[in-house]
Amino acid sequence: RYNPSIARIGRGQSASVKDVCLEEKVESYISDAMDLTKLDNTIEGFKAECRRIHSDITKLRQRMNAIRKAVSYPLAKDWEIRIDEDTARVYFINHKEKTTTYEVPPPPEPGQRTFPAEAMPEYKAFVSRVVKMVERYNNISTKLERYSLCRDVSNAVRGGAKCHAMNTIRQQVETHILDSSIHIVTTTLGTAGNRSLEAANKFEVVVIDEAAQSVEPSTLAGLQLG
Repeated sequence: RYNPSIARIGRGQSASVKDVCLEEKVESYISDAMDLTKLDNTIEGFKAECRRIHSDITKLRQRMNAIRKAVSYPLAKDWEIRIDEDTARVYFINHKEKTTTYEVPPPPEPGQRTFPAEAMPEYKAFVSRVVKMVERYNNISTKLERYSLCRDVSNAVRGGAKCHAMNTIRQQVETHILDSSIHIVTTTLGTAGNRSLEAANKFEVVVIDEAAQSVEPSTLAGLQLG
């Protein structure tokens, strides 16, 4: 089920929009950043998790390469390629005779149904695991970048940064949230010229609701975001 994340630019008067307000999201991150010890522990935890996932992905890819290179031709339908988890050594299963061997099976007979290494169940399972790990790695990397920006905010506050410097860092956090985790952004024409929006990646689709009721030049701020 498609469940897009939504953000609203500009503070609304209604409590119903508070949960999707971009500024509220930023305030939440900055509030967490004020506890520098907790923030540093969180960042170190994300870095350790990224290293672990990277190591696991490397191991899985090595196993995938081993399966691909195990035999230079497709195998007959009775054969399957697997990896010994303890030794990382390739072995072959004959499901018809219910036997296993380290020896490469003979080429299939003409007309016999065959399957390439990439069609083996274990290879497909490895691919699925790698895809999930890559998605998790990307999600954690995004959080790591965001919390690193929040640490900049915390350091700026502690260092007595001027208002302009704080606003610049805050804008960077807002832009990072828009680019990394938001699918749909709602805004008025008046706030469509927000600096964070202008600095964010371009949108694939821009919709101006009730455009006929607006002054034509005022729609340009929104249209230039796409």
